[in-house]
Amino acid sequence: KVSAEVIEGEGILLDAYRESKLLDRYLETAAIKNDLSLGEARILLYLAHPHDKCSRKELADITNMTRAGLSMTLQKLTGKGLIQIRDNGNKREAEEKNTVRQLDIVLLKAADPIVEDLLIAQKDYRQMMFSGFGEEEMEQYLFMNEKIRANIQKALK
Repeated sequence: KVSAEVIEGEGILLDAYRESKLLDRYLETAAIKNDLSLGEARILLYLAHPHDKCSRKELADITNMTRAGLSMTLQKLTGKGLIQIRDNGNKREAEEKNTVRQLDIVLLKAADPIVEDLLIAQKDYRQMMFSGFGEEEMEQYLFMNEKIRANIQKALK
């Protein structure tokens, strides 16, 4: 539940919060159907999209978890036979090279039907966000959003 004050409030943080809550609402349905926590669903959705390897800290940030919560969730997903975490070198070697150890996580075949449900949830989320948009408005949004993404990526490099 989100309070009326937050739903109606203004500001960039409230915008980001509302979008996250809306996505959670759709992901939660798929998570419950597949006996997953919301955190597990978020990790699987992340893995379902093309991405480079990232560190534990980054994956925790992306999925809105603590590092301890992430570790526990990754163990649960591994135990359910949905993911495999590949060893990508030892911790001491990464420290000696002064680099951050990257996670190498692979979705297993058993995750396929769950990922399908999560992608449907993502599609439903986007349909809700863009309901009432005409075709031209949608094209303009996609064009502008790509420019915004490029600007953000450039600023964060």
